[in-house]
Amino acid sequence: MKRRALVSLLLVAATFLGLGCFMGHMTTARPVGEGKVGLTGAAGFVPANKILEDAVEGLDADDEVFGAINLQGRLDIGLSDSLDLGLSTGAGVLVIPYWMGAEAELKYCFVNDPDSVSLAAGVDLGLTLFGLTAGGALYLDSNLPYLPLHLSARPQYAFASSNGDEEDPEDEEDYEGGFSINLAAGLHFDLGDSTRLLLEATSFNPTADDEGLFRLWSFGAGVQFVF
Repeated sequence: MKRRALVSLLLVAATFLGLGCFMGHMTTARPVGEGKVGLTGAAGFVPANKILEDAVEGLDADDEVFGAINLQGRLDIGLSDSLDLGLSTGAGVLVIPYWMGAEAELKYCFVNDPDSVSLAAGVDLGLTLFGLTAGGALYLDSNLPYLPLHLSARPQYAFASSNGDEEDPEDEEDYEGGFSINLAAGLHFDLGDSTRLLLEATSFNPTADDEGLFRLWSFGAGVQFVF
């Protein structure tokens, strides 16, 4: 038991040092269970992209950006065997450090068959790099031992906001808001009765325009402990 705990701790340390998420999903359809608490530590890499650079204030035009390294945490509280309250936050470095924001989500699991699939839906409210957001989520897990796949989709609406300098109106940058959809696919592996490893690729699409989907990616990993 002590050896398993040590292995899990080393995996968490390696995850935090090596990977990260641009507020990645880092959760699946499976609930933590009534009266239980889930703690997830995640990390990963976001390749450089104009969307990311525009979202982070304080960058100079001459800054050479290769990508962002982010750390993320999530707390899940089991309100019932089917209903979880999840709280997420994170921070990263893109030449300068930045806070990714915070989100709260209520997630209800409609189907949870350990031998086949789990299906859940959620609603969330957050304060992110793009301002105040509200949205929903759909989660689908394959619980087959030879196909430990999980998929998720999170349509969101970002409310209009201003990131300008109040003392210099000409420097003001307004974000008009709008709908977006974030898609994720990954693998989940049980490391023990209460520990899981999550590997995930997430596509972030923060503005609804003509450029289409799959313009900003995050590749990360996380470890979840359930107590």
